[in-house]
This record gives sequence, C-alpha cells and structure tokens, in this order.
Amino acid sequence: MNDNNTKILKVSGKKIDDFLQNLITNDITKLEQEKSIYTCVLTPQGKFLNDFFLVKKNNSFYVEINNNEITNFKNLLNQYDLRKQFDIQEENNLKTFVCLKKDFAYFKDKLLTKKHNTLEIFESFKDPRDKSFLVRLWIKHGDNQKPLNLYEKSYNLEIEQERIKRLIPNSNFDLERNKSFILQFRFDEINAISFDKGCYVGQENTARQKYRGKQKYKLTLLNLLEGDFPAFNTELKYLEKKIGVMKSHLGKHGMALVKTEIDVLNEKFYKIPPMSKVVIN
Repeated sequence: MNDNNTKILKVSGKKIDDFLQNLITNDITKLEQEKSIYTCVLTPQGKFLNDFFLVKKNNSFYVEINNNEITNFKNLLNQYDLRKQFDIQEENNLKTFVCLKKDFAYFKDKLLTKKHNTLEIFESFKDPRDKSFLVRLWIKHGDNQKPLNLYEKSYNLEIEQERIKRLIPNSNFDLERNKSFILQFRFDEINAISFDKGCYVGQENTARQKYRGKQKYKLTLLNLLEGDFPAFNTELKYLEKKIGVMKSHLGKHGMALVKTEIDVLNEKFYKIPPMSKVVIN
C-alpha cells in the first residue's frame, strides 16, 4: 500500500456488506468493533490483485486504495456485480494524511490551527497493518484547497524506513499484480486475512498455503553490515545459488523475498552481490 498517493472511494448499494464479504480476504464484520480493516482482493488462484483500507460509515463503505489501482478495482467490482446494483464514487474532496503514531497529537493540532480552518478531519484511525506504526487521517477540504504540506521530505523517509523495519510491503512495487502470493509477503501478519470467515475469491489456495506450509519464499528483513544493498528486484545469491530477490530498502535496512529453506544454512551473515554483507533476520 502506498502511503502518499492514494484515493478514497465510496462504495454503496443493497447488500453491499455481503458482496464485499464474499470478495475480500479479511472479515468485514470486524468493522462492528474496529474503525478500519486492511484487506485484499485476489484472483481465483489466490494471486494478488489489490489491497486497500476499508471503513464503514452510514451504511456505505469507504475504500482507500492506490491511485494507480482505481481503474482495475472499479472494473473488478463491476465484473462481480452481475446485477449492477452497487455504486462507486471517487471522493475527490477527501485526501489522506499519514503520520507516525507517536506524532499524531502534534499533527492533529497543526491541522486544526487557524491556518487550516477550511479543513475537517472526516475520519482518523490507527493503520490496521500495525497499530503502533501510523495514524491515517482522511482530510476533507474545499475544491480550491491547496495541497496539504505539513512536513518535510525527510519525514517521508522516516516513515519509509520504519515501514521497512516492520516488514510491511508496499504493494505499489514490492508485489506483482496477478503474480504474487500474499502469504509470502506476510499479509497474515499485517492483519489482512481472516482464516475463520469462510469463502472468498482465492480463499482455497491461500488456506492451502497457510496450513500445508507450501511457501517457497518469505519476506525477510535484511540488516546491512557492509557495502550497499543490491538494486530493487535483483536476485540474491549465496554460493552461486539463488536464495531470494531484493525488495524495498533504505539506509541499513531492507526487505527481500528469501527462500524459506535458507534457515537450514544457519549462517550468521551472507555475502551477496555486489560485495554486500547482510544479516538475515
């Protein structure tokens, strides 16, 4: 999920709860107690299509999704909406602002100063992927409101580094649409999947991978000791054999899809090209 370039959609219609429950990986009934859930839509084979945050307000559902996935998501809903009974609207007057949980009070006060008196907090919630990580605020603004800029670029880097350290993948680039399996990217550990709710699209293969342990790769934290991380999507090799694929990295921390059998090697560190030394946690 991209934390800086998302759009909010409003989805409504008769029996929309049942429709979404049969489509998404998470359990929509959690919204009876929780402000938001994080969830995905998969192919029938269990491969990743979209991820998004879901909030229920006034019998409608609000979806926060990556900007570049809006068309795909709308097409997908229309594909399954055989009776054409659901309505999807882009909420162009809502914009997402994210901050580290520890900074929430500071930024909330900053948002509500006279300088921003045309703004309104439509909704706020702890990021359900890891509730100690981020707070997400949906800000309502007028048509002519200037872009909201409350922090320096360095703060975005701080958020990005914290995301990587917490092993939270960014679906905009860490995953591949129609190809990635979400269990390999720890989606069960970032609260995106319910294994109790029953059937949904892609459920059978996802459950099989979970309970039979058929995952060849797992998203893993790398701590850099020497050199530089390989470029994004570079194959990682050890003793001339592929052990993984590099994903997001920043500074001394990175994520990689690493073969689950790597544990049996029991090495303290690994030398990987180009001349890097890393600890695999």
